[in-house]
Amino acid sequence: RRALMPVRWHHGTFTLDGRRVRIPTAQNSPPLWIRLAREVPYPVEQVRSVTLLCEGGRLFLDVTAEVPVATYPPGEGPDPARVAGVDLGIIHPYAVA
Repeated sequence: RRALMPVRWHHGTFTLDGRRVRIPTAQNSPPLWIRLAREVPYPVEQVRSVTLLCEGGRLFLDVTAEVPVATYPPGEGPDPARVAGVDLGIIHPYAVA
């Protein structure tokens, strides 16, 4: 069984339309349309790249988006005693601090 390398397309080279993604293929070939299991949870203008992966014989589309960081005026931020940070990881699903 041959391992397949991930393939990435950057902003401006793919089209995201609801639950469908259009990615270019070889020259003079029709584009590849991929139907997603669910809509991408980010506005289209925030999506920076998509990566096509194959794991366990299944295709996955990894979506990378630029998400703004919340800022607060001095003294108006969340109470540090009541805030948790969550990192959605690749190897471990979640890390919470």
